[in-house]
Amino acid sequence: MNADETMSLIEICSKCDAIIKPGATRIYDHERFIYDYAYNQNTPYLGICAGMQMMASHGGKVDNVLNEKNHVYPVEHSNGIHTVKIYPNTLLSDILKKKTTVVHSKHKYHIATPGIHKVSAVAEDGVIEAIENPNCDYNLGLQWHPELEPLSSEDGQNICGSLVERAKVYKKRR
Repeated sequence: MNADETMSLIEICSKCDAIIKPGATRIYDHERFIYDYAYNQNTPYLGICAGMQMMASHGGKVDNVLNEKNHVYPVEHSNGIHTVKIYPNTLLSDILKKKTTVVHSKHKYHIATPGIHKVSAVAEDGVIEAIENPNCDYNLGLQWHPELEPLSSEDGQNICGSLVERAKVYKKRR
C-alpha cells in the first residue's frame, strides 16, 4: 500500500466503533492493515472464518492447514454440524455462558496455531474454532459463521449482539 492508501485507511478506521472481518477465499494487505489498526487502537473486532485465520497471522505468516475433503469433519458428521468446547475464563465463555455449543462449519482450511492469541474454543477433533486476544477489550475470531446461524440461534445473536454492545462502550470512550 502506498502512503495515500494508508492514510485513507487510517481515516476510515478511525470512524469505526467496531470492525468485522468476514470470511473470504483470500486475505488482502489492506485487511491485515485494518486488523493491525483495530488491535493497536483496541477497537472491537470480530474475525469470522478467514477473519480468524488472519488474526492468527498477526505479526507473522498464517499457518493454514488444508482440510481433508475440503471440510474438517468426516462424513459421519452431518453437514459439518459439530460440537465445540468453549474454554472457561475467555471472552467467548463470557458471551455464551456455556461450556459447549453446536456450530455448522465446512472450511477448506483451519489454523494450526493461534499465533499471539489465546485459543478459546476447539472442535471435537482438536481443530481451533475460536481465538481471542486477552490484551484487547474485544478481539474475537471464530472459525464458524455466527451471522449465518438460524434466527432461532441464541448463540449467534449473543455473539453479534456482544459486538454491538462493545462498540457502544468503545464509542463513549473515544
